[in-house]
Formats: sequence, C-alpha cells, structure tokens
Amino acid sequence: MKKTIYTFFISTILIHINFFTAFAQVQKEKDYSRNFEKNGIEKLIIIHQRGPLLLQKSTDGMIHLDLHVRITGRNEEDINTLFQSINLDDTKNGNELKITSSTNIESWNQILHKTKIKLKSGALLTDIKDMEMIMTVQAPDLNLISLENKYEQIEVGTDLAGSLEINLYSGELYAGNIGGDLILNTKYSNLNFGKITNGHFDLYESKVSGKSAGDLRIQSKYSTLKLDGCHKMMVESYEDKYTVGNIEETLAIDDKYSHFHLEDFGDAQLEMYETVFESVRGKNVTMDCKYGSFKAESLNELQLSESYETDFTIGKLNTVVAQNDKYGSFEINHLTESFSINGYESSVNVNQVSTNFKLLNIDSKYDRMQFGFPPDLHYSLDLEMKYGKITLHEEGFANMNREEKGEQLKIKAGLDDPTRKAKVVIRSYETDFILQ
Repeated sequence: MKKTIYTFFISTILIHINFFTAFAQVQKEKDYSRNFEKNGIEKLIIIHQRGPLLLQKSTDGMIHLDLHVRITGRNEEDINTLFQSINLDDTKNGNELKITSSTNIESWNQILHKTKIKLKSGALLTDIKDMEMIMTVQAPDLNLISLENKYEQIEVGTDLAGSLEINLYSGELYAGNIGGDLILNTKYSNLNFGKITNGHFDLYESKVSGKSAGDLRIQSKYSTLKLDGCHKMMVESYEDKYTVGNIEETLAIDDKYSHFHLEDFGDAQLEMYETVFESVRGKNVTMDCKYGSFKAESLNELQLSESYETDFTIGKLNTVVAQNDKYGSFEINHLTESFSINGYESSVNVNQVSTNFKLLNIDSKYDRMQFGFPPDLHYSLDLEMKYGKITLHEEGFANMNREEKGEQLKIKAGLDDPTRKAKVVIRSYETDFILQ
C-alpha cells in the first residue's frame, strides 16, 4: 500500500513538471539596423506595425533606423523562424525613401490561448505568444516625413522644420512643433501636438489637442478637437465637438449634429444642421441652418439665406438680414443699424435699439416681434398688416395717416420728412409688433 502511494506521488510530480515545462515561456530579443545617406532625399516614409514608433533628430545628417524586436513563445525554433522573417525593407524613388518594418506574416489567429501564425513562405508557427517591435528613426531636416502605425503610439521627440504626415489607426501621437504642414489621417486615435504651420486633418472617432496653427482644412466624424487658435479654418464635420480659441480670419463650416465653441473669428460661412454654435466675438456671418442654435456675445452682421427652427441669441449686433426664416427665434440685447426679415412663425425680441438705427424691414406671417425703440428715435413708418396689432410711440409723429378696414390696417407716417433717417417698413399677416 505504501509503495502504491509513493508511486502515485512521484507520478503526480512528474506530470506537473512536464506540464509546466511544456508551457514554459521563452523570450528572445533581436536588433535590426539600417543607415542611409541623405543624398537628395526630401521625403521619408516609415510604415511600421506591432509596436511604438519613435522619431528623433539625427546628429550626423544621415538617416538611421533601429528596430528592436522582442518575441515570447514556448518554442525557440518557432521564435528563430519568426526572427528570420523580419526585415527592414527599403524602396527609393527619386527623392523619396520608403522604409517598411516587414514581418512577412500572412495571418495571425488566436483562439483562447492557442496561437496560429502563417508566414508568407507557407511556414506555420503555433508556439508564439507575443511579439513587440520598437522602431526608432533618426532623421535630419526633410521637406516631409510620413509615419504610419497601428494599435500603438507614434512619438516625435523633436521639433520638425518640415512637414509631418501621420497615418494612425487606434493609436496615439505625441509631437512638438511642426515647422511645415501637419497631415493627419486617423481612426480611433488620440493626437497631441504643438504649433503647426498649416493642417490637413481627416479624422474618424479621434481626439485632437494642439496649440496654434495657420490654415486648417478638416474633415471629421465623431471626433473632438481642441486648439488654441488658427489663422483660417475650413471644416466638414459630423457629430463632433470643437473648442477653438481665436480664428484670425475666415471660418467655413459644413456640419451636422456637432458642437462648436469658439472665442473670436472673422468672416464666417456656415452650413449647419442641428448644430450648436457658441462664440464670444465674430465679424460677418452668412448662414444656412436647421434645428440648431447660434450664440455670440458680439457680432457685426448676420445674413441668413435659409433658417429653419433655429435659435439665435446675440449680445450686440449691427445688422441682421434673414431672407427666409421659419419657426426661428431671435434674442438680441443691443441692435445698432438694421434688421430685415422674411419670417414665418418667427419670434423676435430686441431689448435695445440704438439711436443710430437705420432700417427695420419686415415681411412676416404668424409672428411676434418686439423692438426696444428709444423714444427719441426719429423714423418713418410704412405699415400694411392684416389680423395683427402694433404698439409704438405715436407721440413721435406730428401727422399719422391711419386707415383701417375690417382686420386690415395701414399706417403712413413721416415718409416725406427728410430729417427722419431711420425707416420702418412692415408687411405682415397675423403678426403683433411692439416698437417701444
């Protein structure tokens, strides 16, 4: 009996030893290097995979590439076979040098803890657990450096004099200042950079954070962008969030379902659908919009060719021209020069009108409008309305020609008085007005 127990005990120990030996992991590392003279090269393209990509400044004017590979597996022979399949492939075309960290892997499948790798040579490897490839590039100043990676980060460890192109899928970018253009083609990524000259961004479900920029051209979906400021910005966006400081000159937006928060901007051309737009100050805005909102503390001119169910809230504004508004609302604290609208079920509330006001021109149906006219504003009045009413400072007119027929009302006052610099022209149907 004792012998049987002893034999079972020894057999159990041997089984466990064989089990852990069979699943013991082996880790091996190997380095690959390539060096190139600059020799007229102005564009460097690096295509990498399976690990971080680091760009540094070359100290000797040459291009250096170092690839550090770490492979973990249970079979040293399979590890060595995989090492042999790895290359730093190069292609030179004119002034362009392209480097690819190639693994020659045709497929890599993992089901539970079982890995199956097929190489392009046809070899099958089944005992590889993990592989990491760390690429370090040292390059001199070039016109353009293009970096591509997947599922890992790209780090630019130095400021660049030339342009930088980033092609990134589900990764991270860390970069400093870019002396040339920054070109981004990204999906599911986080990107951080310093100052850039100009930018061309194609973003999908990405987060961007940067400092100042020159001219920006952006196409984005489901993304977030934060920027200190730029010279010009042109955007095509869908369900994004933008936070931008000062835009020195022009702004162009073609958007659906996004949120914009800006500090200052110059002239703007906006095409918006269910968009939230907020700004501190702007100059001249031309807009088509539906189902959105627009807020600004100060604006020079607002021109609406088509506006539908959009809310406008503006602190100080010089001029409004709303050519075709439906179901919109206008909340303006201070209006300086003019307000013109062709409205349908529009709501207008202007708290204060300047004594330098020049023109109120309204063609409306089913609206309610209130303008805070000061008592000493001298204006002429040309009104024709049906099913509506008007409240105003009648004592400001020496003569008023008032004609009522049923629900129709016509008022002509001060039309021949040259001292009345401001004009009020109203054509309305079922609209109520307060001009005081």
